[in-house]
Amino acid sequence: MDAPSGLITTGRSTPQQRKHQRLSARTGSALGALALHVAAPAASPNPATAHTVTPLERAPRVVAAASRPPFHETPWFVLVLVTLGAAIVLGGYLWRRQRARQRSARLTARLEERRRAKTAIRASEEWFRAIFERSPLGIVLVGEDRHFLATNPAMSQILGYTPEEFRSMTIERITFEEDREGDETKLRALFAGEIPSITREKRYVAKDGHMLWARVTAALVPEQFGERKCSLAIVEDVTERKATEDRQMRMMAELDHRVKNNLAAVISLMHQTARRAGSLDTFMDRFEPRLVSLAKTHEALADAKWSGIRLGDAVRLIVMPYEDAGEGRISVQGDDLMLPADAATGVCLALNELAMNAVRHGALRYSQGRLAISWRVQGRECVEIHWDERRAGTRSEMAEPDLGSSGMGLDLIRGMIEHELGGDVTFEFGEHEMECRLIFPMTRGARDACAERA
Repeated sequence: MDAPSGLITTGRSTPQQRKHQRLSARTGSALGALALHVAAPAASPNPATAHTVTPLERAPRVVAAASRPPFHETPWFVLVLVTLGAAIVLGGYLWRRQRARQRSARLTARLEERRRAKTAIRASEEWFRAIFERSPLGIVLVGEDRHFLATNPAMSQILGYTPEEFRSMTIERITFEEDREGDETKLRALFAGEIPSITREKRYVAKDGHMLWARVTAALVPEQFGERKCSLAIVEDVTERKATEDRQMRMMAELDHRVKNNLAAVISLMHQTARRAGSLDTFMDRFEPRLVSLAKTHEALADAKWSGIRLGDAVRLIVMPYEDAGEGRISVQGDDLMLPADAATGVCLALNELAMNAVRHGALRYSQGRLAISWRVQGRECVEIHWDERRAGTRSEMAEPDLGSSGMGLDLIRGMIEHELGGDVTFEFGEHEMECRLIFPMTRGARDACAERA
């Protein structure tokens, strides 16, 4: 039998062929077809030489390939599943980690924002607390029941109460009695929403009992800014300003009164001097000094803002211009006494009349004459001025022309002291001296007591 072409045939399969067959069965490839075919030896007498080697050719028979297992049963499928699961787990972990970072960032931002807000609120509270504590004006919070809720140190300084004492009191307790009704009316309208704010000047009673003026500006604090409805008030002490205003009003009234009185005095002096004067020269000689004395008194009172003038200053103001005629022979002494403005004009005109008489007819007319002026206070109600003239000469030389013969000087002095001030005037004449005592009250209310002493 002829062997197929391309195979090496032999009578039996060799171990190498069997190996190739097994390999072909496992792999299903054609490698097993590539083998050597050893042909079976022909009938030959010599078997050793009967083998014939033919060229290697593709095996003519095809060994059936072994069947492959499904992919899901292979290790590759398990590997893919493990890899996919690992990828899913890792992706979920990374996603959750990213979300956690985002939440952490948002939480951190919120915490930081809350921290900044708390810091801003704390700074704002400290700022307003500093304003409340250091304000030079009084600041108070008052509840709808009129009780004090809070006060600052300036309010305690104004009225003398401590913050604890304020919280136990109402507005009515520290308000001057005459201002309570108007205060309550304004507060009632404020808390009812009828008016937006209050601005008024009122009187308070301090802890030590003295009364003071204050300018109060109050407004309602909305309820959303506090636990209860209350009003915020700014209190400014205006006691000094009110005193200045009152003093100015009194000064204006006093000025008006004084101007009228001075004009009346000038007219009266003019008429009385003209009535007693025999000529124009005599009139001018007597009227001018009296007018100058009145002007000096008015100037001194104006410099003192019409609060009064010291009696020593008034005496020197009137008498010392005659010092040249007296050549140092005038002595002045007395208590430190403030002469009220109401009495200053009359006293100065009386002293001026006495000084003119001393120069023309009395002690200062002669080189040996002496003038001593003294004063004292009697019982803190009356003032006594002692006018004492001493000179060498006879009594006829020390006549009293104006005080006796003409009557003008005496009438003026008595008119100023007795009628204007409600006092008393006495004269005593000696051979070489003349004494005059002027007694008058410090105030109009002391006239009766002063009259008893006189």
